Amino acid sequence: LLNEDCVLEEKEALNKYTEIEGIIPKGSLLYKSMLFDENELPDYPTLKLKEGQNVFSLPIDLIKSSGNSLTNNQQIDLLVTIPQKKANPVSDILLSNVRIINIVDRKGVDMKDSETNIPSVINLAINKEYVSLLKKASEIGTIDFYATTQTNSEECTLKQDSAVLKLLNE
Repeated sequence: LLNEDCVLEEKEALNKYTEIEGIIPKGSLLYKSMLFDENELPDYPTLKLKEGQNVFSLPIDLIKSSGNSLTNNQQIDLLVTIPQKKANPVSDILLSNVRIINIVDRKGVDMKDSETNIPSVINLAINKEYVSLLKKASEIGTIDFYATTQTNSEECTLKQDSAVLKLLNE
């Protein structure tokens, strides 16, 4: 007797994935609850990385998301602002053409599928060598996101003459 969760047709399993820990022993039954579409996988953001990139997550809200106008696969510039003790804050673009992997709500649901429409976390594709800079920037300053128009440029580039770069390297 098969239960209703069993996959009976080959087409129900084609182009589906299991979780990384999911093991389907040879000859065993497939269950619908074991199979996922690519964008439903818990490790979905890492599947979208290019070689030499890491996922970098930052908090985001309705204002930082430009009223939910930022979308998956869009490229943005990251503007870092660092407060100074006895001077005005220093603010400049640190990374350009950073690809948004996805934006999720507080439950981890992609904004395109979210019922709340309130963004909580933005996942970015960051070159590994810039992760420590971005981590420090998020700890000592603020990071804002701005849509870029330079779609033909190399992805995730460091602005070498950024006014905040010297402060982050101290």
